[in-house]
Amino acid sequence: MSAPPSYRPPSPLDLRGSGSPRRPSSRIWLPILVVSAIVASLALVHLRDHEAAALGGGDGVFGTVTAHPPVRDFPDPQRILATPATVAGAGGYTVLNQQNGQPIAWDPCQAIHFVVRPDGAPPGGRVFLDEAMAEISKDTGLYFMDDGTTTEAPSTRRNPYQPDRYDKSAWAPVLISWSNPTEYPGLAGDVIGLAGPIAVTGKNAHIVSGEVVFDAPEIERVEGYPDGATYAYDVMLHELGHLVGLGHIDDPNSVMNPVTSRPLPRYSDGDLRGLAVLGSGRCLTRE
Repeated sequence: MSAPPSYRPPSPLDLRGSGSPRRPSSRIWLPILVVSAIVASLALVHLRDHEAAALGGGDGVFGTVTAHPPVRDFPDPQRILATPATVAGAGGYTVLNQQNGQPIAWDPCQAIHFVVRPDGAPPGGRVFLDEAMAEISKDTGLYFMDDGTTTEAPSTRRNPYQPDRYDKSAWAPVLISWSNPTEYPGLAGDVIGLAGPIAVTGKNAHIVSGEVVFDAPEIERVEGYPDGATYAYDVMLHELGHLVGLGHIDDPNSVMNPVTSRPLPRYSDGDLRGLAVLGSGRCLTRE
């Protein structure tokens, strides 16, 4: 689908300033997709024997820690996958959460469990998602374990410990959902995907769970554009980048740019350096 001769693409949306973002005058011809908006949150909770904070990051608030699994010991932790290689080239990256100058990341010696709510998935959506999961696993050296499907709905109040629904001895798996603005108002307007990790600070600061939610009707619409499949894949790479701890960066060549106006089929060199750092976290002996 091509634009008429008099068409001028709208300016990309600026979601980093104050006030209401400007919307494109047309969303028919060129997919200027807003894939995220930065909102960070801190919720103080008491975890086990020390004070800690539950950290939300990426595109919004994705949970509140109101309970936690029993203490688990890992006496001889070993990485599941190899440490990712350092990438040369141009471009930078940002991380969502730090403690003592170090990024808060997933434990690379434990699998990252995830579940998918399949309801309303767009055509080819699960194929794109699986490809994006494989890509981010390769780029971080983090191992993602598919725990199957779920009926759990996306929520900004998700508890990352749900013993009645999931494993009583562990944090709840990452929830990946296909949704729409009616069910999940954060997807209103030009937002096509939202994601973020849930982490705890303290002696063993690390990411414990997270959430990824996609606007399924919008993704299906985008798939009809020229290069639409690449746009959809770009959105999934972006949101999974948030899930592992990457923040936004104002770089048109970066998948982690909060606005995409052209298809980016792969992470930039800067994205890859950030992913390698976030995949090189500390292995825990106790959680």
